[in-house]
Amino acid sequence: LGLLHGMSWVVAACVAIGWAGLGLAPARVGASTAPPPACLTWYDTTSHVSANRVHRSVGDFGAVGDGKTDDTKAIQAAIDAHRGTSLQKAPATVYFPPGVYLVSDTIVIYFHTYLFGPPSGWSAHPECRATLVLAEGASGFGSTTALKPLIATNNGFNRTMDGQWWVDPVDKNMLFFSQIHNLQLKLGESNVGATGILWAVAQQTSLRNLSIDAGGAYSALDVGVATNPCLYARGCHSCGGGGTVENIDITGGNYGIRTSASQWLFKSITITGSRVAGVSIPSNAWTLSMIDLHIFDVPIGMEILQNVSNVVLLNSSFGNIGTGAAINVPGGADLLLSGVSVVGGAWVVNGSLKANAIGTTNVDLWKLKGVVFVDGRQLPSEGSGEIPLQSLAGRVPIALRARPDIVHEVVPWNVLDSGARGDGISDDTVALRTAALEHLVLFIPHGTYVVSDTISLRDGARVIGEGLSMLKLADNAPGYGDERSPKAVIRTPAVEDASVLIADIALSAGHRNYGAVLLEHAAGPASSFFDFHVQLFYAVHTGVHVTGAGGGLFQNMWIWGADHNLTDNSKMAPHLSADTHWLGAQSGVRIDSAGPTWLVGTAAEHHRETMYNITGARDVALLGSQTEQPYWNRDIVGTPACDAKAVTVHGSERVVFWGAVWCSWFCNLKNGLANFTTNKATAVFSVWSNGAAESVVGDHRISVGKFVADI
Repeated sequence: LGLLHGMSWVVAACVAIGWAGLGLAPARVGASTAPPPACLTWYDTTSHVSANRVHRSVGDFGAVGDGKTDDTKAIQAAIDAHRGTSLQKAPATVYFPPGVYLVSDTIVIYFHTYLFGPPSGWSAHPECRATLVLAEGASGFGSTTALKPLIATNNGFNRTMDGQWWVDPVDKNMLFFSQIHNLQLKLGESNVGATGILWAVAQQTSLRNLSIDAGGAYSALDVGVATNPCLYARGCHSCGGGGTVENIDITGGNYGIRTSASQWLFKSITITGSRVAGVSIPSNAWTLSMIDLHIFDVPIGMEILQNVSNVVLLNSSFGNIGTGAAINVPGGADLLLSGVSVVGGAWVVNGSLKANAIGTTNVDLWKLKGVVFVDGRQLPSEGSGEIPLQSLAGRVPIALRARPDIVHEVVPWNVLDSGARGDGISDDTVALRTAALEHLVLFIPHGTYVVSDTISLRDGARVIGEGLSMLKLADNAPGYGDERSPKAVIRTPAVEDASVLIADIALSAGHRNYGAVLLEHAAGPASSFFDFHVQLFYAVHTGVHVTGAGGGLFQNMWIWGADHNLTDNSKMAPHLSADTHWLGAQSGVRIDSAGPTWLVGTAAEHHRETMYNITGARDVALLGSQTEQPYWNRDIVGTPACDAKAVTVHGSERVVFWGAVWCSWFCNLKNGLANFTTNKATAVFSVWSNGAAESVVGDHRISVGKFVADI
């Protein structure tokens, strides 16, 4: 098995294997968009769960992809088809075969929509790419005071009820499970009011492997932007917050990225040639976590225009900045820099941190504003300056792995060929076990696969889903009913040098499985989990347990105890009681392993005892983590809603949080949001917290809501 990212390669059609950033290529395509022979992959003929009608190609709906025919209506028809009439839109995976798709109006996507093109590894084969081109002079894209996006999420574009999946047409935090991967966008020179993507979404979403040529447009990418005054023609009611934005290349435009709202994770992004600023933060945000950003040939690298709560920038670089200021902060911000370099210029941060006019300025660990604690004691100054914790900054470096394209000599085994049904009814345990025993590389088409016993993976296993393929533990499954005897649903090998790869997979459990551990991971730090979700409508023991010698990268992961029904938005609380053990897990994520373990762009919400439980662990780094207390049971006497912890760190060594959000919205917790006890070399860099008199209790007590601390 070879894992290749961003490499040039030539393949014969009958042998080559590749898929869209592990999101995959089409089951079949229309004749007008048939890929050139060199672009064909195994996925062109693989099977899908036909009953759910989730997978489709834009070619099946008449898209031509010749760069001349207007494909707008065909693309939108592919997105809209088979989505249902209920408030929850049915999932859709929408493939763009290689081609150039001319578009003249906004393409709108909904809840649980996955748009993807061919593998990003086709860098030497332009004919194997999928490119969306906005027609020059397209109607409605010509005004900078009434912006219009090429692609917009439904909530973000403020659609009316005819296309709204949720009850509230301006709800800003309910668009989950959508992804856009492996596409090129070209916005043209004359479309000065265009933006590439308006991305107003919530958790378990991702933008990945995109190339955006913004040309003369206003902005390449607007992530949760809610500006005042609003610049969008159809309103700025929605901003959202959650998910990851990764591996993006942007050129041109007034702005590369504009972003605000609650929390986002930005990773491995290159921006060049923006006419105003590479990154603009026009309004407030709780915590923006950024790593591996590279911004060049712009007047301003990053501008922060309002008093943003936390901006964390790690391992990033700036060069050839026209104004001489890599970062401009006229509105003020709690800004934290670590591992940032600036080539030339007068300022790293305008007016606060000088740069070397000649050569490179390297920033180890520095902050602008904000409270700092060292060994539990607050430092006297809240002004700018270096933080005396430099030794901690690089102790658990963040892994920068990208979700890879995979090229190998063996066609991935489709679990349907082992007899799996994926229909949400049939028990697929035997079929999945057989597939995992006989094949290392598995493709699980989108569907719901019911299991009733543990599925064990071998060293070297690669399990690839499609638009979050679901594995669900059956109701009252044998051996899972006792919370005193936890039992794994998915188990990785307990071998230090073993590794697994899991991508685009969701796990869930039916009722009366109080001892279920959805994922028990003990394979080593070479393991990776991308776009991984745990969805809990009933009580279980643990969402994800990293134990033994286990470690590796968890990227874009949401461990969710359901606070509402996704189909009709009804509350879960009326169905809960002590007899049903309430809801969610004892711990959303539990880590007690040797590590190293990296959690990048993750969230754990609504669990009974702890969202992130790090006990007896070593070498754990969390970048862009988010919690929310279990308010689903706040009105019922005797529930744990107001006692659960956002974070517990106990008896652990070298644990570092970068850019965290800890929230309790309906209970003012009296015993603290986070508990840190008997740890070594533990630090928290840039937290935004809400809902407790004390943010941290344990060996030290911190009562402020935003801080940097060595605890």
